[in-house]
Order: sequence, then C-alpha cells, then structure tokens
Amino acid sequence: MSAYIVEPKTINRVVSYCVIDRDLCEWIKFYHHYDLDTEEGKNKFANDLYKMNVEAVNQRYNEINTIKPIKFEFTPVNQFQALKSMHCLRYQCEEGDVPETELFKVLDSIIHFVEHRIISSLPQYEIAEWE
Repeated sequence: MSAYIVEPKTINRVVSYCVIDRDLCEWIKFYHHYDLDTEEGKNKFANDLYKMNVEAVNQRYNEINTIKPIKFEFTPVNQFQALKSMHCLRYQCEEGDVPETELFKVLDSIIHFVEHRIISSLPQYEIAEWE
C-alpha cells in the first residue's frame, strides 16, 4: 500500500461538509471538542487532520515531512464529494499506528455517519423489508 499527503482541498472538503451538516457539526463539538462554528475550531480540525496524514506518510516511508500549517478555506461540497474526500483521507492515513489514534477513529465515525445518511435516504433502502 502506498500513501501520500493529500492536497489542502481534500481536507477543506471534509471540514466544510462537517460545518454544513449541522447534526454532524454538533456531534463533533459535543464528543470531540472541535467547535466548527469558530474559525479557530475549523482551522484546528483541518490542521489536526493534516498532521495525522503527514504522520501516517512519515511512518509509512520512515520520513520526516515537515508540517506546514494550512488555513482552512470553506469549500461548497455535496455529500458525495465529501464522502469520497473522507475515504481518500482515511486511506492515506492507514499507516503505522495512526489508525489507533483518536482522530482517525473520529474520521472513521464521520464517514459512517455520512454513509448512513446517504444510504438511508435512497428509495431502494426505503422499500427494503425490515426483518
């Protein structure tokens, strides 16, 4: 498996969707203490995700990539693009002990939240039997 450091646009899409989805935003604030209603909170979340990605790549290749702070920029994003960006970020972070970190688990939970929302809104899901 190879890994790379994602572009800031990927992280911006992830954080932007978390800001847009009010239920998700409140869940992150309550359980994980990132206040995505503030610029400071959005920047902290974005930079923590970025640092996690850099750490995974460093562990994968035994490198020391420096962490340059990124500035969060809101990006209009739909749930499908957000989910694909989340999947990309998670995949790039599946190295070393990073999957054991709390932030990786937060990202994984966010992905499950978005997947559930998408799937449960599909007509095929609605008409499936509850057994």
